Amino acid sequence: KDPNFLEEYFNNSRLHHISLMGSEAKDYISELRTNHRGEFPARINLQHLSKPTENFLPELETVIAHIDMDCFFVSVGLRGRPDLRGHPVAVTHTKGNNPDDKTTSMAEIASCSYEAREKGVKNGMFMGQALRLCPDLETIPYDFEGYKSASRKLYDIVASYTMNIMAVSCDEMFVDISSLCRDVHMRPEDFALKLREEVFSSTGCPSSVGIGPNILLARLATKKAKPNGQFMVTEPMVEDFMAVFNVRDLPGIGRNMEEKLRALGTVSVGDLLSVQLSKLKDEFGQKSGQMLYDKARGKDDRQLEYDHVRKSIGIEVNYGIRFTTWDEVQLFLERLSEELSSRMKKLSLE
Repeated sequence: KDPNFLEEYFNNSRLHHISLMGSEAKDYISELRTNHRGEFPARINLQHLSKPTENFLPELETVIAHIDMDCFFVSVGLRGRPDLRGHPVAVTHTKGNNPDDKTTSMAEIASCSYEAREKGVKNGMFMGQALRLCPDLETIPYDFEGYKSASRKLYDIVASYTMNIMAVSCDEMFVDISSLCRDVHMRPEDFALKLREEVFSSTGCPSSVGIGPNILLARLATKKAKPNGQFMVTEPMVEDFMAVFNVRDLPGIGRNMEEKLRALGTVSVGDLLSVQLSKLKDEFGQKSGQMLYDKARGKDDRQLEYDHVRKSIGIEVNYGIRFTTWDEVQLFLERLSEELSSRMKKLSLE
């Protein structure tokens, strides 16, 4: 009923801002690519890493880097609270909804530090449950302007070296660095280290980089790299590298498939590697069986998508809706429509 409800909701909605920042990152890199003149002056900063006499990359080899900021919301928030570094910290709207018992709080955690994760706290968990697991958990508020600023700096830095960027979210991207490393004669690991140092210097936030011959291996390499590190997977090490992961770490495996695999005694990717292709096809069908067989071996034929095109524009409100009459429903739908129209006009899609 409050005429300012929608404005207040979108100013404070975590999910709205995360979705918006992700879309804006994709739009931003598309804009940079459209206006790019084909020059990368920042590459001069890599000259001291150049090793022209060594052939690091065969002509046809592809090297994908997965760049991911570490606990992004927390890292941005800690720039103003250095006293909390090294402590269990969570980003949320509130410390608790009951002054006598904060463990009843239903506020949702958007991001938590590695120190908090060690105590069992997870992103998306309610504060009440988190405080029962970690009574000394500290909280910091959202800083949406800070997230946006740090995200832009991240993308600007990477784009100063290459435009082969596929934006995933405001703090995550895949980058094909094959031609970059080949052109400047440098090791992928050396570029990753230089990039991470530059990102930290500019944003004050740590990042991790996974490097591999395809999207799957690069993303899994990031799991090994975190926090604040880097890891590179090469072809000879793929089987041993893959074997230690849980099957749920593979893309395309949901809860039902994971449970079915567990019923077969297959928990780790190492277990999955020992299952014959014919058995997987019998159990999961031709397509899914082949997918499991290939992913367990680090095979991934997906290509980076550079040209981001919005396929839909939507508006959603899933909190605080209490209608008592049909007129209220009608009025609310009209306000939603006006907001959707406003978003379309901002994107020149009216």
